[in-house]
Amino acid sequence: MQDDQKADLSEATAGYHYCDLILTSEEAVELKALVQQLLSAGRHPALAGVFKSILEDTWSADGEGSAGLDSPKAGS
Repeated sequence: MQDDQKADLSEATAGYHYCDLILTSEEAVELKALVQQLLSAGRHPALAGVFKSILEDTWSADGEGSAGLDSPKAGS
């Protein structure tokens, strides 16, 4: 990546935090359950979009997706 691209990316993502997790199947199930409880409780409305993203984006390598989403297929 060229320096100008890095600068543009840094500017575009200023104020954002990235999180990428690799979990065991058991941890993923537990995390999804916890996030669903937090979302359902409605006590953190500013995080509702984050909670929904976690529920939608958490998938397993064996293809068991959340909310009907399967894991990305190799080469797609």
